[in-house]
Amino acid sequence: AGAVDGVDLSTGLLAVARARAGDDLPWLRFTAADATTWTGDAPYDVVQCGYGVFFLPDMDTDSRRLAGLLRPGGRFVVLTWHQGSLTEFTGCLVSAVEELRGERLPKPATASAAERLHTPDDLRAWLTALGLREATAEAVEHRVPLDADTSWDLVLGTGLRGMLAGFDSDQVNSVRAGLLERLSAAGVMHFDAGSVLGAGVR
Repeated sequence: AGAVDGVDLSTGLLAVARARAGDDLPWLRFTAADATTWTGDAPYDVVQCGYGVFFLPDMDTDSRRLAGLLRPGGRFVVLTWHQGSLTEFTGCLVSAVEELRGERLPKPATASAAERLHTPDDLRAWLTALGLREATAEAVEHRVPLDADTSWDLVLGTGLRGMLAGFDSDQVNSVRAGLLERLSAAGVMHFDAGSVLGAGVR
């Protein structure tokens, strides 16, 4: 009897979601919209965001607004990266991009925001600061075996893709080759996808 709204700015991601849902999950509704202004059928029982709150223009203000879409007793659930995860992989990618650009890359604002939430204690404190109660957070270990295709999928399918902005196809191929070369030289066989899962109650 319930309904689930999937909201994202990316029409491509929403198309993948629709295809995976097929006709067997008619209660799923997918909408291309800005989560910072979304209201939908509030109040909701659950509002959740996987690896996304640090991409919001103002992580604190926008997350507090999203939590405000909950009914009393509803849960705000957040998944973010654990401290130290991604480090080996992204280090190899950054090195490949910097070599091609001939300059160091500035630290993105999203990275600084994510670092505020990269331990269970940090995430629990942040959820509490949003005005939520009964905040919980736990570390979740996950390692993904890497091959050439998986490594590149992780670049194209995550926020890491932004490092390729402005490159032509030859330059993108050069970054791909540089990444794979560095991963091999460093003996990086797995992608550390360690995460922190947190929730708070309105």
